[in-house]
Amino acid sequence: MSLIGPDRMDLLGVARRIDSPDVWNDARIPKLWLYHLHYFEDLIAPDAAARRGEQIALLARWIAENPPGVGNGWEPYPISLRLAHVVAWVLGGAPLSETLHASLSVQARMLAASLEWRVDGNHLLANARGLLFAGALLGGEEGDGWLAQGMALWNQLLAEQILPDGGHNERSAAYHAVILRDLLDLIQLFERVVPHAPVTAPLDMWRQTAAHMLDWLAAMRHGDGLIMQMQDATLHGPPTYDALCDYAHRVGVSTPLASEAAARHFADSGYARLQIGAARLFMDVGAVGPAHQPGHAHAGTLGIELSLGAQRLLVDCGVSEYGESAERLRQRGTAAHNTVCVADADSSEVWRGFRVGARARVFDVSVIKQEGKAMASAWHDGYVRLSGSPRHARYVRLEAGSVIIHDRVIGAYTHAQARFLLHPAVTLEVDDDGVGGRWRWPGGVGRWRIERGAATIEDATWHPDFGCVRPTQRLCVTLAEQESRVWFGWESSQYA
Repeated sequence: MSLIGPDRMDLLGVARRIDSPDVWNDARIPKLWLYHLHYFEDLIAPDAAARRGEQIALLARWIAENPPGVGNGWEPYPISLRLAHVVAWVLGGAPLSETLHASLSVQARMLAASLEWRVDGNHLLANARGLLFAGALLGGEEGDGWLAQGMALWNQLLAEQILPDGGHNERSAAYHAVILRDLLDLIQLFERVVPHAPVTAPLDMWRQTAAHMLDWLAAMRHGDGLIMQMQDATLHGPPTYDALCDYAHRVGVSTPLASEAAARHFADSGYARLQIGAARLFMDVGAVGPAHQPGHAHAGTLGIELSLGAQRLLVDCGVSEYGESAERLRQRGTAAHNTVCVADADSSEVWRGFRVGARARVFDVSVIKQEGKAMASAWHDGYVRLSGSPRHARYVRLEAGSVIIHDRVIGAYTHAQARFLLHPAVTLEVDDDGVGGRWRWPGGVGRWRIERGAATIEDATWHPDFGCVRPTQRLCVTLAEQESRVWFGWESSQYA
């Protein structure tokens, strides 16, 4: 995300001219893109110093063209991120003019009076961080008040939102990574930049929390080093695990040892992680959450992702846009995920852009390892509201060279399909019998077969990042006599 000239900005993979005063609130531009325009993330980019003159000019334009309280830039979340970015920029040596100082004060004042209690989640944490950065720079009686308000709120939310297994309660590895980065920012701010601030930062507790969060994130990566994508996670937007490890080391946070455990159940955040050799599989075995604000939840209960070494094979649909479009709703729906869709219904009733009605509950989760094998199983009741009260049960077994996914739907239903979205680099070849064949990817080949059910292949799309639509294929397996069994194999010695 970068300023690519005095009047052009590249955000979310889309470059636009920004020379018009109307651009800040242009209704023709997606709101998420406009939000990022107001964040001023370019100020903290690795090569930001090379554009300092252009950044100073753009900030001056923002102040002149965005009167207090008017437009996207004065919503609490953009204020929060912009405050942190501008303050970090100034603390890094950029000039603080009287005009900018006055604007930051107005922004912090407005943020302090409009915290996002209704939205909660990562938004409210961002509000607290914005107040802390503003108070640290601006000082004075008012600044000290923002420090106190921000510190109390940040510590309260950190205790509430970081789960006992180390995950963030919105269950998205992307937002987890962002919050971890923000926590590391605050450790650095209060230990090294403003160590004598009039509020006390619980640095030891923050470091322990950061280490726990880093361990969780380490486990949520595929062999390419990037995160799994369930629940509104993009691959290249959040900070990477490696970058966070480096940052953590620099601010005195212990980094986790590499874990090759065959089976781990993150019961609080609701994920199973299986690993045998170079193969990694993630399965969503958690409740839609958090219960009071499941804005980033998808109807993908019991969905899976699979990778082999650095190659992703079965991918989550991902997310390419926010808002309330039909495409946003489709990407959140069950049919877009690697799970079973019954009667074309969603296992949890996702609606609008960030809402969920009736929700699937998950039962009897089992994540175990045996000699050379790792297994996960569970069932959910998301479809019991349908005629016949069907329930979906899934069993997954990963071993050297193969994975089998066994699905059952108990109860009456009209039709059901298990669906598997392939990474765009993977192609399926079908044998004459129509129940199996080869699957190929760069540098690898394997076999697949349907042991129960009937297979079709359809065109589909994968969305690794906002604004990104990549054509691919989906294997659809219609259940037969309430069951499907799908086997994927590969030459394991190739990845030893």
